[in-house]
Amino acid sequence: MNNILFKFCRLKREWQKDRLNTIFMDFDYNNIEFTVIYSTHENSLLLLKKGAKQIQAELIMPLLDDFTINTYLDGLYHDIVHFLEIEYDPNNKFKPFNFFKAFDDNFKLRSHALTPEVIYLNKTRKLEDPDAIFY
Repeated sequence: MNNILFKFCRLKREWQKDRLNTIFMDFDYNNIEFTVIYSTHENSLLLLKKGAKQIQAELIMPLLDDFTINTYLDGLYHDIVHFLEIEYDPNNKFKPFNFFKAFDDNFKLRSHALTPEVIYLNKTRKLEDPDAIFY
């Protein structure tokens, strides 16, 4: 297979607005709801499959420089197909490029509602993600 690169243009624009270290997004694909976390520290996308108030599965997809991913991820293709619960169809084969494009075009940024506790913490320390739980 050829190595075709895909650039997450919208994700890059969203990141450039605030330059946060972590961005939380929600996305639906193949009737599956999941959360995607972009981390500048890891330079990766972490996909978390939602289910019954817990995470059912997770998948890490490493990014190349400048918000780019190789659409042929050696050894990861089958993990993506399994994660997305895609059935094999010889007439309509799954293409990661199409999945990445659908994600970049349609993800929803997660809004971070401030609660009184978070506002108090924001006064003492600046938090990038007010919904995160810190230990």
